[in-house]
Amino acid sequence: GVRCYSTGNNQDLEDATAFGHEVLDTCKADNIACPTVYTMVANILRVNADIQGDPSLRDTAENLCQNAIALCPVGHPVRPMALRILSYILARRCEASGSPSDMDEAVEMQRMALEEATSIPGSDQRQHLDTLGTHLMGRHALFGNDDDLEEAIRIFRTAVDLCPPAHLEREFGLNRLSQALRLRFERHGAIEDLDEA
Repeated sequence: GVRCYSTGNNQDLEDATAFGHEVLDTCKADNIACPTVYTMVANILRVNADIQGDPSLRDTAENLCQNAIALCPVGHPVRPMALRILSYILARRCEASGSPSDMDEAVEMQRMALEEATSIPGSDQRQHLDTLGTHLMGRHALFGNDDDLEEAIRIFRTAVDLCPPAHLEREFGLNRLSQALRLRFERHGAIEDLDEA
């Protein structure tokens, strides 16, 4: 489903969505509650909701994430991913509703995801940092709190530092850091921000 973002091929998304529903139906028929399945299908539906603009898909994805989180004790490797996906859903809901509480909750969910991910060996902390920085930058753009932008810049720097020089995601991290520095330049006019960006 996420491949659709890169390829633009909606058939990938349709196939992933159909497969996700099939897996959910199988779990339901066998009376199985699987947080991994809930989380993966929630992510597919989240992507689908973003592309198609269907809020009912986002609502279903939110419920699946909440079910996965309820099934996973702290320390379970799926829990940070479910929290992260839920944070994306809440951030998108804020973009649609303009409700600060949705964005505040998205930031808090992602803080929890990052905190829990740091205690799980092999988890991708860079990805969790990047998501938190993105939410903070989004909250700054919507509501103008300079502290959010400052924290986003610190977080993006840390995320970039965690990427080896040849890592595929390093360019994306540098781009987000550059965007945040340009925003700060536009807000405060410090030329060193523009130079670094």
